[in-house]
Amino acid sequence: MKKLTKLMCAWGTMVVAACATTPSSRDAAPPTVEEAEAFVITLDQELRELQIEIDKVAWIKYTHITPDTDWLLARADEKVMREVRRLADAAQRFAGLPVSEASARKLALLRLWLSAPGPSDPSARRNLATVSSELTSAYGKGQYCPAEGACLDLGTMTDIMAESRDYDELLEIWTGWRKVSPPMRDNYARFVELANQGANELGFANVGQLWLSRYDMPPEAIEAEAERLWQQVKPLYESLHCYVRRKLAEHYGTDKVPLDKPIPAHLLGNMWAQEWNNIYGLVAPYPKEPDLDVTAKLVEKGYDATRMVQQAESFFVSLGMPKLPESF
Repeated sequence: MKKLTKLMCAWGTMVVAACATTPSSRDAAPPTVEEAEAFVITLDQELRELQIEIDKVAWIKYTHITPDTDWLLARADEKVMREVRRLADAAQRFAGLPVSEASARKLALLRLWLSAPGPSDPSARRNLATVSSELTSAYGKGQYCPAEGACLDLGTMTDIMAESRDYDELLEIWTGWRKVSPPMRDNYARFVELANQGANELGFANVGQLWLSRYDMPPEAIEAEAERLWQQVKPLYESLHCYVRRKLAEHYGTDKVPLDKPIPAHLLGNMWAQEWNNIYGLVAPYPKEPDLDVTAKLVEKGYDATRMVQQAESFFVSLGMPKLPESF
Protein backbone atom coordinates (compact mmCIF):
# COMPACT_ATOMS: atom_id res chain seq x y z
CA MET A 1 0.00 0.00 0.00
CA LYS A 2 2.82 2.43 0.85
CA LYS A 3 4.48 1.73 -2.51
CA LEU A 4 1.18 2.32 -4.31
CA THR A 5 0.69 5.60 -2.47
CA LYS A 6 4.18 6.77 -3.40
CA LEU A 7 3.57 5.82 -7.01
CA MET A 8 0.29 7.77 -7.10
CA CYS A 9 1.99 10.79 -5.59
CA ALA A 10 4.43 10.83 -8.46
CA TRP A 11 1.62 11.46 -10.99
CA GLY A 12 1.54 15.20 -11.54
CA THR A 13 1.05 18.16 -9.28
CA MET A 14 -2.67 17.67 -8.63
CA VAL A 15 -2.21 14.14 -7.30
CA VAL A 16 0.79 15.30 -5.26
CA ALA A 17 -1.31 18.04 -3.72
CA ALA A 18 -4.10 15.60 -2.91
CA CYS A 19 -1.67 13.21 -1.27
CA ALA A 20 -0.08 16.01 0.71
CA THR A 21 -3.40 17.29 2.07
CA THR A 22 -5.08 13.96 2.79
CA PRO A 23 -2.62 11.82 4.77
CA SER A 24 -3.77 8.55 6.28
CA SER A 25 -5.48 8.78 9.63
CA ARG A 26 -2.57 6.84 11.17
CA ASP A 27 0.07 9.39 10.09
CA ALA A 28 -1.93 12.67 10.11
CA ALA A 29 -0.94 15.31 12.63
CA PRO A 30 -3.77 17.35 14.16
CA PRO A 31 -4.24 20.66 12.35
CA THR A 32 -3.11 23.80 14.14
CA VAL A 33 -4.48 27.31 14.33
CA GLU A 34 -1.37 28.56 12.55
CA GLU A 35 -2.04 26.19 9.64
CA ALA A 36 -5.65 27.33 9.48
CA GLU A 37 -4.69 31.02 9.42
CA ALA A 38 -2.13 30.35 6.68
CA PHE A 39 -4.77 28.45 4.71
CA VAL A 40 -7.12 31.45 4.90
CA ILE A 41 -4.42 33.73 3.48
CA THR A 42 -3.91 31.34 0.58
CA LEU A 43 -7.67 31.05 0.21
CA ASP A 44 -8.03 34.81 -0.17
CA GLN A 45 -5.34 34.94 -2.85
CA GLU A 46 -6.74 32.03 -4.86
CA LEU A 47 -10.34 33.26 -4.77
CA ARG A 48 -9.26 36.76 -5.77
CA GLU A 49 -7.43 35.42 -8.82
CA LEU A 50 -10.35 33.16 -9.73
CA GLN A 51 -12.83 36.02 -9.48
CA ILE A 52 -10.75 38.30 -11.68
CA GLU A 53 -10.37 35.56 -14.28
CA ILE A 54 -14.06 34.72 -14.49
CA ASP A 55 -15.11 38.38 -14.46
CA LYS A 56 -12.94 39.04 -17.51
CA VAL A 57 -14.37 36.04 -19.36
CA ALA A 58 -17.92 36.97 -18.36
CA TRP A 59 -17.43 40.53 -19.64
CA ILE A 60 -16.37 39.20 -23.04
CA LYS A 61 -19.28 36.77 -23.15
CA TYR A 62 -21.99 39.24 -22.10
CA THR A 63 -20.82 41.89 -24.57
CA HIS A 64 -20.24 39.43 -27.44
CA ILE A 65 -22.63 36.48 -27.17
CA THR A 66 -21.55 33.67 -29.48
CA PRO A 67 -21.21 29.87 -29.18
CA ASP A 68 -17.48 30.42 -28.64
CA THR A 69 -17.94 32.83 -25.72
CA ASP A 70 -20.60 30.48 -24.31
CA TRP A 71 -17.96 27.76 -24.29
CA LEU A 72 -15.34 30.01 -22.72
CA LEU A 73 -17.60 31.07 -19.87
CA ALA A 74 -18.76 27.49 -19.29
CA ARG A 75 -15.14 26.34 -18.93
CA ALA A 76 -14.32 29.26 -16.63
CA ASP A 77 -17.39 28.51 -14.48
CA GLU A 78 -16.42 24.87 -14.35
CA LYS A 79 -12.94 25.79 -13.14
CA VAL A 80 -14.32 28.04 -10.40
CA MET A 81 -16.75 25.33 -9.24
CA ARG A 82 -13.94 22.79 -9.12
CA GLU A 83 -11.50 25.01 -7.25
CA VAL A 84 -14.05 26.33 -4.74
CA ARG A 85 -15.14 22.77 -4.00
CA ARG A 86 -11.50 21.73 -3.53
CA LEU A 87 -10.92 24.60 -1.12
CA ALA A 88 -14.17 23.94 0.76
CA ASP A 89 -13.23 20.28 1.22
CA ALA A 90 -9.74 21.25 2.39
CA ALA A 91 -11.22 23.75 4.86
CA GLN A 92 -13.10 20.96 6.65
CA ARG A 93 -9.80 19.93 8.24
CA PHE A 94 -9.82 23.12 10.31
CA ALA A 95 -13.40 22.84 11.59
CA GLY A 96 -13.65 23.64 15.28
CA LEU A 97 -10.26 25.31 15.64
CA PRO A 98 -10.20 28.61 17.60
CA VAL A 99 -9.11 30.75 14.67
CA SER A 100 -9.61 34.52 14.54
CA GLU A 101 -13.13 35.82 14.03
CA ALA A 102 -12.27 37.09 10.54
CA SER A 103 -10.79 33.74 9.51
CA ALA A 104 -13.72 31.80 10.94
CA ARG A 105 -16.09 33.92 8.89
CA LYS A 106 -14.08 33.40 5.70
CA LEU A 107 -14.01 29.64 6.23
CA ALA A 108 -17.76 29.59 6.80
CA LEU A 109 -18.48 31.78 3.77
CA LEU A 110 -16.39 29.53 1.53
CA ARG A 111 -19.24 26.99 1.44
CA LEU A 112 -21.63 29.80 0.48
CA TRP A 113 -19.44 31.51 -2.12
CA LEU A 114 -21.13 30.06 -5.20
CA SER A 115 -24.82 30.68 -5.85
CA ALA A 116 -24.94 27.44 -7.85
CA PRO A 117 -22.27 25.09 -6.44
CA GLY A 118 -21.06 22.37 -8.77
CA PRO A 119 -21.34 18.66 -7.93
CA SER A 120 -18.16 16.73 -7.20
CA ASP A 121 -18.66 14.53 -10.26
CA PRO A 122 -16.67 16.19 -13.10
CA SER A 123 -19.20 15.40 -15.84
CA ALA A 124 -22.10 16.74 -13.78
CA ARG A 125 -20.11 19.85 -12.90
CA ARG A 126 -19.31 20.47 -16.58
CA ASN A 127 -22.98 19.96 -17.46
CA LEU A 128 -24.00 22.54 -14.86
CA ALA A 129 -21.49 25.08 -16.20
CA THR A 130 -22.68 24.46 -19.76
CA VAL A 131 -26.41 24.81 -19.12
CA SER A 132 -25.76 27.90 -16.97
CA SER A 133 -23.87 29.59 -19.81
CA GLU A 134 -26.51 28.57 -22.34
CA LEU A 135 -29.29 29.98 -20.15
CA THR A 136 -27.62 33.36 -19.79
CA SER A 137 -27.05 33.50 -23.54
CA ALA A 138 -30.66 32.62 -24.33
CA TYR A 139 -31.80 35.38 -22.00
CA GLY A 140 -29.33 37.92 -23.34
CA LYS A 141 -30.16 37.21 -26.99
CA GLY A 142 -33.90 36.95 -26.38
CA GLN A 143 -36.17 38.85 -28.78
CA TYR A 144 -39.84 39.29 -29.48
CA CYS A 145 -40.80 39.43 -33.13
CA PRO A 146 -44.26 40.98 -33.63
CA ALA A 147 -46.37 40.08 -36.62
CA GLU A 148 -45.38 43.36 -38.27
CA GLY A 149 -42.13 45.28 -37.98
CA ALA A 150 -38.66 44.44 -36.77
CA CYS A 151 -37.84 42.11 -33.90
CA LEU A 152 -37.34 43.80 -30.54
CA ASP A 153 -34.59 43.09 -28.03
CA LEU A 154 -34.98 43.41 -24.28
CA GLY A 155 -33.48 46.91 -24.14
CA THR A 156 -35.96 48.23 -26.68
CA MET A 157 -38.88 46.52 -24.96
CA THR A 158 -37.77 47.85 -21.59
CA ASP A 159 -37.93 51.39 -23.00
CA ILE A 160 -41.42 50.77 -24.38
CA MET A 161 -42.61 49.46 -21.02
CA ALA A 162 -41.27 52.62 -19.37
CA GLU A 163 -42.62 55.17 -21.84
CA SER A 164 -45.77 53.82 -23.49
CA ARG A 165 -49.23 54.50 -22.10
CA ASP A 166 -51.01 52.35 -24.68
CA TYR A 167 -52.69 49.46 -22.84
CA ASP A 168 -52.66 47.07 -25.80
CA GLU A 169 -49.07 47.84 -26.77
CA LEU A 170 -47.89 47.27 -23.21
CA LEU A 171 -49.77 43.98 -23.01
CA GLU A 172 -48.26 42.80 -26.29
CA ILE A 173 -44.72 43.65 -25.21
CA TRP A 174 -45.22 42.08 -21.77
CA THR A 175 -46.49 38.80 -23.18
CA GLY A 176 -44.09 38.90 -26.13
CA TRP A 177 -41.02 38.95 -23.93
CA ARG A 178 -42.32 35.96 -22.03
CA LYS A 179 -42.18 33.84 -25.17
CA VAL A 180 -38.40 33.81 -24.73
CA SER A 181 -38.48 31.54 -21.68
CA PRO A 182 -40.36 28.34 -22.70
CA PRO A 183 -37.41 27.01 -24.78
CA MET A 184 -35.24 27.46 -21.67
CA ARG A 185 -37.39 25.14 -19.55
CA ASP A 186 -35.40 21.89 -19.95
CA ASN A 187 -32.04 23.58 -19.38
CA TYR A 188 -33.38 25.37 -16.33
CA ALA A 189 -34.76 22.15 -14.84
CA ARG A 190 -31.36 20.52 -15.36
CA PHE A 191 -29.64 23.57 -13.82
CA VAL A 192 -31.80 23.30 -10.68
CA GLU A 193 -31.19 19.56 -10.41
CA LEU A 194 -27.40 19.87 -10.67
CA ALA A 195 -27.12 22.94 -8.43
CA ASN A 196 -29.20 21.17 -5.76
CA GLN A 197 -26.88 18.17 -6.06
CA GLY A 198 -23.89 20.44 -5.44
CA ALA A 199 -25.62 22.07 -2.47
CA ASN A 200 -26.48 18.65 -1.02
CA GLU A 201 -22.83 17.63 -1.12
CA LEU A 202 -21.93 20.77 0.84
CA GLY A 203 -24.43 19.83 3.56
CA PHE A 204 -27.48 21.84 2.47
CA ALA A 205 -30.94 20.47 1.70
CA ASN A 206 -31.03 22.48 -1.53
CA VAL A 207 -29.76 25.68 -3.12
CA GLY A 208 -32.49 27.70 -1.43
CA GLN A 209 -31.21 26.67 1.98
CA LEU A 210 -27.68 27.60 0.91
CA TRP A 211 -28.84 31.09 -0.07
CA LEU A 212 -30.75 31.54 3.20
CA SER A 213 -27.62 30.54 5.13
CA ARG A 214 -25.83 33.74 4.08
CA TYR A 215 -27.52 35.93 6.70
CA ASP A 216 -25.66 34.96 9.87
CA MET A 217 -28.63 33.01 11.20
CA PRO A 218 -30.19 29.60 10.53
CA PRO A 219 -32.26 29.41 7.31
CA GLU A 220 -35.51 28.91 9.20
CA ALA A 221 -34.71 31.98 11.30
CA ILE A 222 -34.23 34.25 8.28
CA GLU A 223 -37.54 33.01 6.85
CA ALA A 224 -39.27 33.86 10.11
CA GLU A 225 -37.55 37.25 10.27
CA ALA A 226 -38.55 38.06 6.68
CA GLU A 227 -42.15 37.19 7.51
CA ARG A 228 -42.04 39.37 10.65
CA LEU A 229 -40.72 42.34 8.69
CA TRP A 230 -43.24 41.78 5.90
CA GLN A 231 -46.13 41.86 8.36
CA GLN A 232 -44.84 45.22 9.62
CA VAL A 233 -44.80 46.85 6.18
CA LYS A 234 -47.76 44.97 4.69
CA PRO A 235 -50.38 47.61 5.63
CA LEU A 236 -48.30 50.30 3.90
CA TYR A 237 -47.94 48.20 0.75
CA GLU A 238 -51.63 47.34 0.68
CA SER A 239 -52.49 51.04 0.89
CA LEU A 240 -49.93 51.85 -1.80
CA HIS A 241 -51.35 49.18 -4.12
CA CYS A 242 -54.87 50.42 -3.53
CA TYR A 243 -53.92 54.01 -4.33
CA VAL A 244 -51.93 53.11 -7.46
CA ARG A 245 -54.70 50.84 -8.71
CA ARG A 246 -57.23 53.68 -8.40
CA LYS A 247 -54.96 56.14 -10.25
CA LEU A 248 -54.32 53.63 -13.05
CA ALA A 249 -58.05 52.92 -13.29
CA GLU A 250 -58.64 56.65 -13.76
CA HIS A 251 -56.22 56.63 -16.69
CA TYR A 252 -57.02 53.30 -18.39
CA GLY A 253 -60.60 52.76 -17.23
CA THR A 254 -62.07 50.32 -14.73
CA ASP A 255 -62.72 47.82 -17.51
CA LYS A 256 -58.96 47.47 -17.85
CA VAL A 257 -58.06 48.03 -14.17
CA PRO A 258 -60.92 46.70 -12.00
CA LEU A 259 -60.93 48.20 -8.53
CA ASP A 260 -61.50 44.82 -6.86
CA LYS A 261 -58.74 42.84 -8.60
CA PRO A 262 -54.93 42.85 -8.70
CA ILE A 263 -53.18 45.53 -10.77
CA PRO A 264 -52.38 44.29 -14.31
CA ALA A 265 -48.60 43.86 -14.10
CA HIS A 266 -47.90 45.22 -17.57
CA LEU A 267 -49.12 48.67 -16.53
CA LEU A 268 -46.46 49.26 -13.87
CA GLY A 269 -43.76 50.60 -16.19
CA ASN A 270 -41.25 47.80 -15.73
CA MET A 271 -40.84 44.50 -17.57
CA TRP A 272 -40.91 42.61 -14.27
CA ALA A 273 -43.21 44.97 -12.30
CA GLN A 274 -40.37 45.27 -9.80
CA GLU A 275 -40.10 49.08 -9.89
CA TRP A 276 -42.85 51.62 -10.41
CA ASN A 277 -40.73 54.74 -10.94
CA ASN A 278 -41.70 55.03 -14.60
CA ILE A 279 -45.40 55.54 -13.87
CA TYR A 280 -44.90 58.28 -11.30
CA GLY A 281 -46.39 60.79 -13.72
CA LEU A 282 -49.65 58.85 -13.69
CA VAL A 283 -49.86 58.34 -9.93
CA ALA A 284 -48.19 61.42 -8.43
CA PRO A 285 -50.27 62.45 -5.38
CA TYR A 286 -49.66 66.18 -5.91
CA PRO A 287 -49.02 66.56 -9.65
CA LYS A 288 -49.16 70.37 -9.57
CA GLU A 289 -46.45 70.66 -6.92
CA PRO A 290 -42.86 71.13 -8.15
CA ASP A 291 -40.45 68.25 -7.69
CA LEU A 292 -38.16 68.42 -4.68
CA ASP A 293 -34.76 69.74 -5.72
CA VAL A 294 -32.50 67.63 -3.51
CA THR A 295 -29.30 69.11 -4.94
CA ALA A 296 -30.34 72.65 -4.06
CA LYS A 297 -31.22 71.60 -0.52
CA LEU A 298 -27.86 69.87 -0.07
CA VAL A 299 -26.00 72.96 -1.29
CA GLU A 300 -28.11 75.13 1.02
CA LYS A 301 -27.10 72.93 3.98
CA GLY A 302 -23.42 73.16 3.08
CA TYR A 303 -22.96 69.63 1.75
CA ASP A 304 -20.11 68.85 -0.62
CA ALA A 305 -18.83 65.48 -1.86
CA THR A 306 -16.71 64.88 1.24
CA ARG A 307 -19.50 65.68 3.68
CA MET A 308 -21.91 63.42 1.77
CA VAL A 309 -19.47 60.51 2.09
CA GLN A 310 -19.03 61.25 5.79
CA GLN A 311 -22.80 61.33 6.27
CA ALA A 312 -23.11 57.94 4.59
CA GLU A 313 -20.22 56.61 6.68
CA SER A 314 -21.92 57.69 9.90
CA PHE A 315 -24.94 55.57 8.99
CA PHE A 316 -22.87 52.43 8.50
CA VAL A 317 -20.83 53.10 11.64
CA SER A 318 -24.13 53.36 13.55
CA LEU A 319 -24.81 49.76 12.45
CA GLY A 320 -21.56 48.62 14.04
CA MET A 321 -19.32 48.71 10.99
CA PRO A 322 -15.80 50.22 11.21
CA LYS A 323 -14.96 53.74 10.06
CA LEU A 324 -13.32 54.19 6.69
CA PRO A 325 -9.51 54.38 6.84
CA GLU A 326 -7.86 57.79 6.55
CA SER A 327 -6.38 56.72 3.23
CA PHE A 328 -9.91 56.65 1.79
